Parts: sequence; structure tokens; C-alpha cells
Amino acid sequence: MDQHAIKLQATRHVVDSRYFVRELSEMQAWYRGTNLMKTKALKFLVCVVSTAFLVSPAATQVTIDIAKITCEQFISFSVTDPNNIAIWLSGYRHGQHADTTVHPQEFKEDIARLKSACFLRENSKLAVMQVAEKVLLQK
Repeated sequence: MDQHAIKLQATRHVVDSRYFVRELSEMQAWYRGTNLMKTKALKFLVCVVSTAFLVSPAATQVTIDIAKITCEQFISFSVTDPNNIAIWLSGYRHGQHADTTVHPQEFKEDIARLKSACFLRENSKLAVMQVAEKVLLQK
């Protein structure tokens, strides 16, 4: 082989290797791009699925019959906060007497007396409304 043929063959290898490197770089860029798209799609899918599980259905309304709540349930927070029930009872009582005024200190004292009465063993199974009437009439 002459000098020129060796040089030409070496140049061809360099050109071929540059072409190969360029093709390899393009393939890597394409793969990174598709990998990036896959990653984004996966992140989007995870967000959608987790949002579907995290979003709870609309809160259902719960109806509570205050007349059926016992003193035991009242003081044990098993239905709701006893203060919520006491507020309702106060409004109910004031509504029966057409009284629209609220005396905060008297209200606190009434709640304390009602809770004390509900702690008594003989009142634990009685309805809290029944005990409230009895306690509030003793005032």
C-alpha cells in the first residue's frame, strides 16, 4: 500500500468515527429526550393518581338526635365535643322560653353543672337533655 492509500484509509476511519460519534450523540440525546418524556409522564401519572386518592368525596351530613345522647356519651366525647352539645341545649332551652339573650358567665356555670351531673353514676345512662332539664330547673 502506498502512503496515499494509508492516509486515505486513516482519514476514512476518522470520518467514520466522527460520524459514529455524531450518530451516537444524537441517539443519546434522543434517548435522554424520550427518557425525560417518560419521567415527566410518570410524574404526571403519579400526581393524577395520588390526587384521585387524596380528594375525598363531599362530606356527608350527619344527623344527631340530641334526645338520644346519654350523659356517658356526653362526657366521653363519643358523639362530639360536650361544649357543642351544651351550646345546642342552651339554644333549645332559650328558644322554648323565647329568650334571645345569652349570659356568658351563667352559660359557663350551666355547662359545669351539667357536666358534674353527668359524671354521677345514677345519671350516666340518662339522656343528657333529661339531666339538663333537671339541673337547669334547680337554679
